[in-house]
Amino acid sequence: MILVSSRLINTHWLLGDLEKAAETSERFVKQNPDNLYAHILKGHTLSYLDPEGAIAAYGKALEHATTKTERGDVLVSRSNALLIAGKIEKALADAEEASQIDSKDYVAAINMSIALKRMGRKEDAYRIVKETLPIIKDSPYNRACAYAVLEEKEKMLEELEAAIKSDKIYKVNAKYDPDFADFREDPDFCKLLSK
Repeated sequence: MILVSSRLINTHWLLGDLEKAAETSERFVKQNPDNLYAHILKGHTLSYLDPEGAIAAYGKALEHATTKTERGDVLVSRSNALLIAGKIEKALADAEEASQIDSKDYVAAINMSIALKRMGRKEDAYRIVKETLPIIKDSPYNRACAYAVLEEKEKMLEELEAAIKSDKIYKVNAKYDPDFADFREDPDFCKLLSK
């Protein structure tokens, strides 16, 4: 059931129909109100469409997280929604807690860096990302996110292009992901997403 719902949601997502993805995830939560992953899926689908709704969904997911790993995963996702909602201090707190649960969680490190950068602490943000980049080996998308934080445009575009070639869903993610906020109006970034 989870796999089928996840694939259906991803299909809507890939087609750019975020509303349909949100409707599907809402139905899944109603059918499985005690399922951690149902709430996580709902949070993911709402992150770019309704960040406050995503934050609430991740809050419900935390109620069903039974392991530290599950808690860390939810906190990382919620920190992303908090960044989108402009709740920087709370995003930083969630990312820091997730990083304490798993010190190798590079998404938590990237989210911490984005929050720190928005708080005017660029040197701290850059240090964290530079320390994290060597462990991001298997994910061109997350490497692109890291390079975006560092404002290394050419490397960011190269990694993002590789990510999109591996899975078109990254094109949709990049349109909304807070990691790329500084590049939303950049012509090269826009061109890559319009291919």
